[in-house]
Amino acid sequence: MTRYIGVLEGADDNWGVWIPDVMGCVSAGSTADEAINNIIMALSDIAELTIADGDKLPDARSAADVMRDEWVADALAKGDVLVRIPLIVEEGRTTRANISLDAGLLRAIDDSAKERGLTRSAFIASTMRERIASDA
Repeated sequence: MTRYIGVLEGADDNWGVWIPDVMGCVSAGSTADEAINNIIMALSDIAELTIADGDKLPDARSAADVMRDEWVADALAKGDVLVRIPLIVEEGRTTRANISLDAGLLRAIDDSAKERGLTRSAFIASTMRERIASDA
């Protein structure tokens, strides 16, 4: 999975994230987590548009390489921090996957999905998106 390095800045209820490798990819939120979730969606949107135009996103650089950029070094000196931002590009088509789960776990998944008004597949997909985002 491709992960870009983002710069998280802010305090209190005013947070922002920007990705040095992807021009114009910025987000904001009232919490750090919200800003990070928003940048994941922004990166996904930019990737989908870029691919639709027949182009490709810039390669993701390592944290060490990103930190060599003067504006990133300045941000880090002010107290901003680096975060890993996963690139999730949805293709707009579903694919059947055969997975094996413990029967009790599957029952718990189905119960949780039903409580949320979701199908099993939608629940698993949303949970996995959240898990991938939490690794940022």
